[in-house]
Amino acid sequence: MRSFTIATYPPNELYRQIHNRMWVIVPPATWPLWLGEDAAEPEQPTALLDLYPAEDMKMWPVSARVGNVMKNDPSLVEPIELAAT
Repeated sequence: MRSFTIATYPPNELYRQIHNRMWVIVPPATWPLWLGEDAAEPEQPTALLDLYPAEDMKMWPVSARVGNVMKNDPSLVEPIELAAT
């Protein structure tokens, strides 16, 4: 049976600007170990649960359309200009 979970961590310094926790990001090179496709000692997969480096992430504002479950198109992740306040 295949299943999944969403593991969270306290946020790194970048993500902290928008939320008090962030998801655990497992780098692609370690996916086979994480998914059990490679043989591993029991402690190896859990060692992958580490805070993802902020310097390897980017953040930009997006449309409020992302909150509408009826919307699902590539434009949802395009950067938008924020209105001046």
